[in-house]
Amino acid sequence: GLMLGSTDSRSYTNLSKNLYRFSPFVYRYDDLSRLHGDNERIRHNDMQRGLNFYFHLILNNQLENIPEKQCNPQL
Repeated sequence: GLMLGSTDSRSYTNLSKNLYRFSPFVYRYDDLSRLHGDNERIRHNDMQRGLNFYFHLILNNQLENIPEKQCNPQL
C-alpha cells in the first residue's frame, strides 16, 4: 500500500531516480499503535504475505517472460 510516512528510501535517492515507496504489508487501525512503539510487531499472516511479495518481486524482476508456474495468484 501507499506509504504516507517517511521511509528508508530517502537513503537511496542518490543511487537511483526510480524508487518505489510502498509497503506490501497490511496494517489495520489497531496495528498503528504498535508501529515504532513498545512491542512493535505485525500479524504473522501479514508478514508471510509481505515476504511472499518481495520474494516474487525479486525472482520475477530477473525474468523477461515469467513462466506461469512462477506466478503466484495471491499477488
